[in-house]
Amino acid sequence: MRVKIPKFADGFTQIPNALIESRLSAGLKLSWIKIASVAYKAQSGLVDGGLSGIAKELNIAPSTFYKSVQRLQEAGVLVMDNQELNLIVPDQPLNEEKEEPEKKLALKKEPETIAEEIDQQPKRKPSGVTQKESMAAIAEAWNEAKPEQYMLMDKRMHPSMFIAIETHAKRLKIERPDYPEMIRYILSACKEDSFWKSKSFKGNNLFGWGNDIEDKKFTNVEKLYREGKASDRFSFKDHRKVLAWYNEKWPEIKWTKIETMSVNQISDAWRHDISTKPDGTVILYTLNCADESCETYHWTGKEFNRRMRYTPN
Repeated sequence: MRVKIPKFADGFTQIPNALIESRLSAGLKLSWIKIASVAYKAQSGLVDGGLSGIAKELNIAPSTFYKSVQRLQEAGVLVMDNQELNLIVPDQPLNEEKEEPEKKLALKKEPETIAEEIDQQPKRKPSGVTQKESMAAIAEAWNEAKPEQYMLMDKRMHPSMFIAIETHAKRLKIERPDYPEMIRYILSACKEDSFWKSKSFKGNNLFGWGNDIEDKKFTNVEKLYREGKASDRFSFKDHRKVLAWYNEKWPEIKWTKIETMSVNQISDAWRHDISTKPDGTVILYTLNCADESCETYHWTGKEFNRRMRYTPN
């Protein structure tokens, strides 16, 4: 088959075959040709205004043209010498070119979202807690600490739910053994906030789904976590902490239950306490108030066990 080309008296640019056959990208080849076209259009290749003048001649934004010149220089097919741009014909054909120069200079993409930022962080070392164990611990912590209207969490949660929680934990630099504590801090803050505690949330409403999480959820979870952690003081209303305190300070007995007893006077609490043999039930004494929300004035062992005389904080 014969190939024919139109004949031009003027208005054309000669292109060397070596350029066509080179491994330069299509964009670099076109930049090379455009610069070459200036030499054919301008008398003796002279253009006023330096690089900006050439960009104007080619109807290209100066910033875009400067980048093209830089990439051609890095590819070794253009040299700037004082006020001259010297185009160089690539001398390596297609089958000899090893690698496009611009690939060597590729820069790592800057993260645009928090999720991308976390994804670029190095992988963490195994903590010794399996995913199945961690799921069960997270669900238990959620169900114990959640605001009343929040939905229960199944320990056989969807993997995407676990990935979301683990992504938040990675950002907060929290390891698997401490995930339950993280959940409790977050839900503790939710209980204290009128907006958060009024919702009927599932886990994914709070944490998201998978690792493609919007920035707003990351910032909300971090704020709740830090607020919950900051306000994590001992309270007799937190039965989990009360039992943990007793089992740590009074390990000879296994403490498993808490009861509230209303008395008329503190002395009544004292007498009942010293006459009752400890059996694993913590009794919290209140004054003329049988509700669990009432203030505790006395507790099991306060008078006769020095280890239980003062609360943790």
